[in-house]
Amino acid sequence: MQKAKSFLLSFLLFIVFSVLGIATSIGVGFLIVVLNDGGAFNSWKLLDGSLRFHRIVDANSRTVWAENKDDKLFYYKDIKQAYCDNNDCNKRIETKDVSEDAHYGGERPVEKDTSCQFDNLMFLRKPPGTIIECARGWYAGPEFGTVAYYALLNDGTIWKWEHHGDNLLYIAMFLCLIPTGLILGIYGLKVFMSRRK
Repeated sequence: MQKAKSFLLSFLLFIVFSVLGIATSIGVGFLIVVLNDGGAFNSWKLLDGSLRFHRIVDANSRTVWAENKDDKLFYYKDIKQAYCDNNDCNKRIETKDVSEDAHYGGERPVEKDTSCQFDNLMFLRKPPGTIIECARGWYAGPEFGTVAYYALLNDGTIWKWEHHGDNLLYIAMFLCLIPTGLILGIYGLKVFMSRRK
């Protein structure tokens, strides 16, 4: 009888500590998702400050087209060099007009305003200067999306704030957190039992 009580108590403690460990790890994961979805891990970056612009013409999640005071149109494709298909990434390039494929394949039409408050992103801070015009370009795919804000400031520079959301990454993260929480719970039980003795 004593052995049965001891076994039931141990089993109950195992369940309690396992559930607490899993709940703690999922809570931490949920906090990370909320912070990421709110844009806490993103910041503004200057896109090649050598030229000055007076108007944003168009934008998508990767590229912004803007005119300078001489009405010359330039584009800036902000892509990691490893993913750049030709030598036109991360620099200003003069062009005649906006490329025809600017809004194909999940790229949504540009939205423009005098502020960058298109979404309810908790941690979207203002760029370092006075905004003249802000454009939002975004990509919506089946399992992930990207939103990019391009802020034209009163000094003629263009700054970019980019945010990624990836549902598959979130699912994978939570699938990893469950066994991690279980291991944490078992370790917590081990510590608890050793202190009890």
